[in-house]
Amino acid sequence: MAPADRTGLDAGGSDFLSADFRGGAAIDPNAPTFEADLYTAGQAYEAFAQPKDMQLPPVIIEVADAAAVADAEVSINQHITTSISEFSLGKKDPTNDRDWNEYVDTFESMNLDGYLEIYQRAYDSRPN
Repeated sequence: MAPADRTGLDAGGSDFLSADFRGGAAIDPNAPTFEADLYTAGQAYEAFAQPKDMQLPPVIIEVADAAAVADAEVSINQHITTSISEFSLGKKDPTNDRDWNEYVDTFESMNLDGYLEIYQRAYDSRPN
């Protein structure tokens, strides 16, 4: 059997299958998957899930703002990841005012306020 063509929009990867679809799939006992075990393990955490009314709904970012959001997200996520590593490894001390202020000030230099304004506009313009 030839390998499947995975170059089109119907690439068929598991990323394109909903949890309901994957959870409802029949399991071949001769070729088991992890889906059933993952589903069962996940049920133990449902009691701790954030209520739906407290979750941020999906928002649509305007095309004109998309590049700014994407660039900002990369910078923000890199800063957070690097800072968590430095705090965890003791290179910086989150209880030290100088280290903490430097961490917070870096967000300001990344224009975090502009990034949040874009998301606020997208949130405010979403259909109810």
